[in-house]
Amino acid sequence: MKRGGAWWASLGMMLGGAVLILLALWFSWTEMRFAAAAERTESVVVALPAGSEDDPGRTYGRIAYEHQGRRHEREMWPGSGSGTLPEDSILGDRQTVLIPPGRPGEARIASWGNRYALKVIVLMFGAILLLIGAVLYEPGRRGLGVGLDD
Repeated sequence: MKRGGAWWASLGMMLGGAVLILLALWFSWTEMRFAAAAERTESVVVALPAGSEDDPGRTYGRIAYEHQGRRHEREMWPGSGSGTLPEDSILGDRQTVLIPPGRPGEARIASWGNRYALKVIVLMFGAILLLIGAVLYEPGRRGLGVGLDD
C-alpha cells in the first residue's frame, strides 16, 4: 500500500507546522523579555466576585498589590492578559505578580502556566504537523495517493 496524501498537502502541513513553531518561539521570547524587564511583587487575593451574566458559575479573583507606595487592584479573569488564579484560591492567598515598567495597573500573575502553557501547546501542535508532513512528503509524487492513481 502506498503512502497517502498529495505532496502539496504534506508540504502545507510542514509549512503550517513551521509557522506555529515560529509563533510559539516568538511569543515565548517576548514573554521572557517582559519578565526580565518587569518588577516582581507579592499580591493578596482580596475578593472572589461572581462571574458575569454570561458565565454565572465562574468566579474571578481580584488581587491587591502595592507598587511605589500606591495600592492597585486588578481583576484576574481568562482573556484579560493578567492570568487567572488557581481554582482553589481563597481570600488572603498570596500570588507573585509581574508589573510592567511604567504600567503598574497591568500586573500579571507570574505562574508558569499563565505565562507559557498555551505557547507550549502551540509548539507541540506545530511540531506534530511538521513531523506528519515530513513523513508523508514525496516531492516527485503526483495524484491523490492511496492507490487511486495507479
